[in-house]
Amino acid sequence: MSSSDEDERTLCKYGDSCYQKNPQHHRRFKHPKRKSEYIAENVEKKIKTQAYLIEKAIEDCKNIGNEDITEGSLNESVHSKKKVEDIAENVEQKKKTDVYSSETTIEDSENIRNEDVPKDSLNGSDHNDKCSFINISSIEDIKHKLETVFLVKMPNDFFSFFDFCESLDKNNPKQALTAAGLSLVGPFDLITQDFGMIDPTAALCHYRYFFDPPEFQTVLKCYDKNLLHYGYFRDDPKEEPVFVASNEANVGCTLNIISENLFSAVDMHLDKIKKITDPFKKIKIKKIQDALQAWCSKNGFILSSLTKKMRGRRSKVVAKTFHGAGIVVPYDKKTEVGYRELKENDVTLKKMLKNLVEAETVEERKQLWGKLQPVLTYASIANDECDFGTGLELGIDLFCFGHELFHKAVLQILTTSYNLLGRNEFSTILTAHLKNRRKGEICTLAM
Repeated sequence: MSSSDEDERTLCKYGDSCYQKNPQHHRRFKHPKRKSEYIAENVEKKIKTQAYLIEKAIEDCKNIGNEDITEGSLNESVHSKKKVEDIAENVEQKKKTDVYSSETTIEDSENIRNEDVPKDSLNGSDHNDKCSFINISSIEDIKHKLETVFLVKMPNDFFSFFDFCESLDKNNPKQALTAAGLSLVGPFDLITQDFGMIDPTAALCHYRYFFDPPEFQTVLKCYDKNLLHYGYFRDDPKEEPVFVASNEANVGCTLNIISENLFSAVDMHLDKIKKITDPFKKIKIKKIQDALQAWCSKNGFILSSLTKKMRGRRSKVVAKTFHGAGIVVPYDKKTEVGYRELKENDVTLKKMLKNLVEAETVEERKQLWGKLQPVLTYASIANDECDFGTGLELGIDLFCFGHELFHKAVLQILTTSYNLLGRNEFSTILTAHLKNRRKGEICTLAM
């Protein structure tokens, strides 16, 4: 094959497990053949060769008048040819079926059901091909499904944490931490339940609380009046989470940075609960905590509130933002390109927003919008000059202030900033959330 005939398309990162059926995706990316396709092709070649040889032998016998070939044996050969043709037809049908099954939607072909599959241990660095409650062939398939639904990759500790909870309660791993007032939610629900055809917008809002920015993804909820919940925080949707944080939706927008992984966050939660719970529950909680610490020791998960990775991220934060977790964007210290401070400091900006919300007349509100406009314009100019972090900071601050009056501005500013930063997935998540954002309500799929 000449170089001009070689397939120069980029190899799809999902390889032969890709579910995409969009023609544009297949024109852009190449995909290795499935093993079944190779087998089918080889069988088909052998069948065609065998059919040809049989047909040729029959024809030769007729032409030379071979007396050793009886009418019965000739009929037998014809029957063999027919049998080969039937097999070839079956192979062709199998190929069509295989192609169909690979092109059906994820929701149709890879639904997750409450079926108990033999369990192999999943640890922090190496996942086996089977996982309980997952009605698919490999852990890579469930990773792909979760990424398709939530637009982000789940880290290794997420899968290992589910496996740990299953070791505590095989029949209902999501409720294995009930004694500590915790429940597994969000992406864990797609492992344990079959939602059928999932609406993309509803999925992106599943267990998304009022103050959860696009960077935050809830995975644990607490049964308390303040709507305490824990989740992963990502600076970039294409990268692994940088830490686990918590938020109390009924209190405010603050994100409390907890630890690098889910195990450590839960370990700290258990420490707090033990101090305030009754003696009977304390025994149950200690049993859970002992099991968790043993699991982490065995599988290499760090139980620490501040790791090297978290310290490294802290040094890259360009602005704290209203939620306190900060933002990280590409920033060149020499040229100072990537971020510039907002036109107003946090205290002044909060006061301006508060006055806007509390304005009693349309005319008063119009005047206050006029005072805020220079701040918005300044962020827009910053975007034009490649200081994308400025727009991101302002958009997050407006989002965290938590009033629908600013939703339109939030959508415009953050969508622009995310797209300029190559974080388009966050734009999609934000758009879905703002359509369903209500104070005191938790967006969920039908349970």
